[in-house]
Amino acid sequence: AFSDYVALALRRPGAAPATPGELFARLAAAALEADALPAVERAPRVAALAEALADAAERAPVIDALARRDAAAGLVAAANARGAPGAGMDGLSMRLFELAVRVDPAFEDAYATYLGHFLPKILPQKDDETWRAAIAAVPVPTPALRFGFPIVEATAHSLCGNFDAATNAVGLAGRVWNAQFPGAPPPPAWFAALSEALLHGGRTNAALRALEDGLVFSPDPSLRNNLAYLLADAGGDLERALALADEALAARPLEPAFLDTLGWILFKRGQPADALAAFHKALELSDEDEDDPEMAAHIQAAVDALKSND
Repeated sequence: AFSDYVALALRRPGAAPATPGELFARLAAAALEADALPAVERAPRVAALAEALADAAERAPVIDALARRDAAAGLVAAANARGAPGAGMDGLSMRLFELAVRVDPAFEDAYATYLGHFLPKILPQKDDETWRAAIAAVPVPTPALRFGFPIVEATAHSLCGNFDAATNAVGLAGRVWNAQFPGAPPPPAWFAALSEALLHGGRTNAALRALEDGLVFSPDPSLRNNLAYLLADAGGDLERALALADEALAARPLEPAFLDTLGWILFKRGQPADALAAFHKALELSDEDEDDPEMAAHIQAAVDALKSND
């Protein structure tokens, strides 16, 4: 039935009320909520349905990258619904993560979320060897899921100040990806992690190049946002930075980090009032339980600039 729906969407786009990816995600979620079935019967049936949907998605070129991401996100959400991070995972959850990677190998949330189930305190440990051992001990249902682990490790090393180790970890992630998907460029998360490691290591130009390289392969909004912010922060081309920020916000208009980037660019352009408006919008959309010292510093800078202008 799903294959027939895809064929209909291809022949008559207006007749399909949802993208194939959206329908895929809904079906996977609905299957997990089929409470009429006893739990012992539900799990294998859900796994079988999800696998059939994944097979259909792989055979349907009409399902574009965004639709595949919708589908993978639905599978990851379904896996998460079966248990809180840190509480372990059953066989069905692991299977759903594996299927998410099959549907969209570039869906970086699948890797990070899967790892988060086993490492609830994701912040780095001071002992790098302990951190590495903890990651290595995580079971994986498919080798493809191993790709995301060095990305998380690179972030950990960056936060610890071990920037060479962070860059090496990103390189390892690239090799793992190439082994699993030869000839395919790494997903945007890889370029973002490489840029972050290089930036924290004081290699600003190399960090900019990493983001530029990523945009060659993907118009990812996060890469556009990161490049826009880095251009503004490094005193680069503010006009291009503004254009990149606008493109990122066109794709995700309610993303607080993107609004913060826009505000920072406007501040650098000498528009503190406009910058403050963007910062306040970002603050409204942010998690109230989460303080962002960088955003607070940006707001203070805009306020100080307005006072000095008065």
